[in-house]
Order: sequence, then structure tokens, then C-alpha cells
Amino acid sequence: MLNKRQIMIELDGLFQKVVKEENCQFKELLHENITPAQFMLLKLICHKAECKAADIAQILEVSPAAATNMLERLYKNGWIERGRSEKDRRVVWLKLTPSGKELLTDVEARRIDLMLERFKNVTEEEMVFIKKIFLNVLNNMKPD
Repeated sequence: MLNKRQIMIELDGLFQKVVKEENCQFKELLHENITPAQFMLLKLICHKAECKAADIAQILEVSPAAATNMLERLYKNGWIERGRSEKDRRVVWLKLTPSGKELLTDVEARRIDLMLERFKNVTEEEMVFIKKIFLNVLNNMKPD
């Protein structure tokens, strides 16, 4: 019988394979002109009510210059727009354009379809159990 450590070694190997395959398939899922990092940026901007370049830099733990470069590519592709704060003209807010929202919606829908295909032989009860396990692991990752 395997002990917990041996099982964890096997789980680690499986998890690495799943993540690697997910990354490859996710790249194929994206449009040719957007990278996974750019997609995640769009998602971040969409889900953050008010978002500035400095917020992006802090969340991604990159320099403000690096965040600005990443955002500039999104802007040039027409996926985000910038607007000045009415309270403080130095503050530039970021938000998705209609084409940015459309791209995000399209990719997210195709990603969910792909995940449903991967889980086609998994029952709803098993999916709920997997979710519970992921939540437990995530809670264990939080500092006490």
C-alpha cells in the first residue's frame, strides 16, 4: 500500500502533466494575435472595477514599465481603452473595449467547452468532490 508521500509524488507528476497539456491546449484555443499572458491581463482588467497600470504592476509583481508595455499591446490591438480620472487627471483608468469584451467572452466560452470535454467521463458528484479538494488545497496555501 502506498503511503501519503508516495501518493503525493505520483499526484505531483500527474499535476505537472495536466498543467503542461493545459498550457499547450490553451495556446491553441487563443486567437493567433493574443498570448496567454495578454488574455489573463484582459481577464484581470474585466474583473477589477477600477484598474490602473500601477494596479496591474502590483498584482503581477512586475515593474510599472513592464506593465505599461504589456498594456500598450492590448491598447494597440483595440482591446482596452484608457480614460482620465475626473477627480485626478494624473490617474489613467483602464477598461475593456467592446472588442476586448467580445474576445474575452469568446475565449472563456471555448475554454469551458474544452474543460467540459476533458471531464466528459467524470460525474457531477465527482466534479463537486474535485472542487472540494481544490478548495481545501487552496485554503492550505493561505498564510495563517
